[in-house]
Amino acid sequence: MTLPLSAFRVVSLTVPLLSREGIERLLPFNLAKVVDRPISDFIYDWQIARILKDSQELTVFLYPRAAFADISRDLNACRKQIIAFEADVFSACSYLEAIGEVEANRALLCVLIWEHSVSIAVYEAEQVVMVRSLDLEGIRSNVAVGYQAEGLENAPDGEEEHEDERLHGVLDSFFTLDEESSSASVAQSVSPGQNKVDPPANVSSSESESELALAVSPGSIQRMALEIMRTVDFHSAIRKGRPFTRFFVGGEPEVVAALSQELSGNLQVEIRNFPPREFNADCPALLAALSVGALRR
Repeated sequence: MTLPLSAFRVVSLTVPLLSREGIERLLPFNLAKVVDRPISDFIYDWQIARILKDSQELTVFLYPRAAFADISRDLNACRKQIIAFEADVFSACSYLEAIGEVEANRALLCVLIWEHSVSIAVYEAEQVVMVRSLDLEGIRSNVAVGYQAEGLENAPDGEEEHEDERLHGVLDSFFTLDEESSSASVAQSVSPGQNKVDPPANVSSSESESELALAVSPGSIQRMALEIMRTVDFHSAIRKGRPFTRFFVGGEPEVVAALSQELSGNLQVEIRNFPPREFNADCPALLAALSVGALRR
């Protein structure tokens, strides 16, 4: 089962160097210090993000237990069972890998635009190594702020302090996933007040994909492009990751076209629609591709 990245909650923790069994015993106590609801209210999974000299950084993914129980109950009533549960970008990258769209020794960026959020993932070395979720409502409400508030407009070439602001001002919104982690990727984040997520309704082929992603203003497109460029900068300059040659962008066609045009003017990469192939399915191509990717994992 695949849900938008924004449906999950992510927490980063630093713990001593321990075995997996030791981490599993320690996690409930550490999570209780940073999550504002009882840990028993969540199901969660975790991965090792980075191993340091005397500690290790963990990325923990949480989903409300009550919402998961509601979904499971509704599916059980239809004689269906959840065998996998993950965020959209993991399914999308799995699908792109399956159809041979991942280039060796290169990174790939996947962007999925939904009605209220944007899911972003960096994929390299057969792993999702970084994920990020953007609040589309927040982007819409802050477009008047523009690039000047970020200190980016008309920045002189080579002025490193502006680059530092661009990279370090948003570090807390990036979550990296170590490719050596043995835990299966689930991924990101539910707001604390959200305790119920309705299962997705059936979508017929006659329904427009505009019902899956909402058109946004030109200012919002520019803001969205800026956040994507920040993601690219973070991966390249902070993570020292592999270079990008392809971006895949999925969502409502008009929004995808506008965002692709905005990115093309700033980044020298190939920008393609997601999914890159047509589907003969009884649902929108985006959902069909995510379903294929989820079943493959």
